[in-house]
Amino acid sequence: MENEIRTNVSSGNICAYVIKNGRICTADCNPCFTEGENVWSISRVFVPDQYRGKGIGKMLLDKMAEEVKNAGGKEIIVYPGGYSVDGERQKNFYKKNEFVETLIEGKLKRIL
Repeated sequence: MENEIRTNVSSGNICAYVIKNGRICTADCNPCFTEGENVWSISRVFVPDQYRGKGIGKMLLDKMAEEVKNAGGKEIIVYPGGYSVDGERQKNFYKKNEFVETLIEGKLKRIL
């Protein structure tokens, strides 16, 4: 089903994805042992330009958070701006989706 958010859990990593007209929208997360026990880190969230603003990124994050919580995770962290020069746009996206700023510059977190 094209609009169904699917997940793939392998080797401790979680990938949430959906296919839209043959284009993949994806979010990846993995354990981040350097940040502490039960902390996971987002490595990327990717939604092609033509599908942005339609709630797909939120659906991906929510599904990923559900899977992380099921795996025993308590917190998800992200450092926006890694794949794009528009770090402020990314930061605003995460803040709209339950992430808050931390004392470490550039780091956001979402408590599960």
